[in-house]
Amino acid sequence: MRNITIIVALLCLTLSGCSKNENSLVLSIASERYLSPIQDEMNAGVWFLSKKYQNDNWALLSRDIEGFVYERGYEYTIKVTMRATEQYVDQSPVKFKLVQIISKERTDSDLPEIFKNSLYEE
Repeated sequence: MRNITIIVALLCLTLSGCSKNENSLVLSIASERYLSPIQDEMNAGVWFLSKKYQNDNWALLSRDIEGFVYERGYEYTIKVTMRATEQYVDQSPVKFKLVQIISKERTDSDLPEIFKNSLYEE
């Protein structure tokens, strides 16, 4: 649980560092999703695996991206907007909304072992 909490906290800190004019972001979304093995209020559910830059490591991302319809087996590059939400225990402090699907490629994303043990079977 600690690893997941740390990853989510780092992602939130990274995203909260954007200025008000920089509310859009380009992300890569992996061809597989992650099923959290920890089923508490903060961590339960199916998460996207994403990265901000091509050479970044995959990290957990919010369960939802408004307007984005995910299809397993495809790696996406998408543009999203972010906005802060009221912070509740069971809610991410940032909400994502799809602006554009830049690319959609049928591939198997090269995921680290830490995520492979808990991939979501659709």
